[in-house]
Amino acid sequence: VEERLATATKRWEEIQGMNSVEYLQLCDEAYAAHSKKLGAAASAGTDMHSVMENYVKHCINKNEGKPDPTYKLLAVGHEADKVKLQILIDWSVTKVKRFIWSEVYCYSKTLWIGGISDVGYEDVDGKFAILDFKYSKEVYKSQFWQGVAYAIEVEESGGLDEDGSLQFIMDSQK
Repeated sequence: VEERLATATKRWEEIQGMNSVEYLQLCDEAYAAHSKKLGAAASAGTDMHSVMENYVKHCINKNEGKPDPTYKLLAVGHEADKVKLQILIDWSVTKVKRFIWSEVYCYSKTLWIGGISDVGYEDVDGKFAILDFKYSKEVYKSQFWQGVAYAIEVEESGGLDEDGSLQFIMDSQK
């Protein structure tokens, strides 16, 4: 805290000596740097999401939903993508009985919310769960609530495709 405070105090004093044009330029530079970092993170997150989604879709379409320990990332991709994909594969082989869906639309008329759920699966104990791919290193409370919302939505509406056609309903809806 002391180191950071010393640096922050020095920078604050510099900012106080700026005129409004200089300060605006500093703000623009900070915003541009932040925006560039966000853009790079979003792009990396989208790429990683696609890699994970392709694995789940492969399991559903080619392996009756069962995890496939032999799946390999075919595209050249980043080495980090391969490592993270292998983590998902290893986890799914030991924890997932079958993947049920990938990328389904869902909603709740009761709560007036909707979204697109990344993955639904049945675990090895026969319990149903929702998995949402995240690129952040930290876990946020909002991510937990997002999973809760998807569970409510899928329970209420089932899973729909992008055109709104019903793809499945949960056993509890039957």
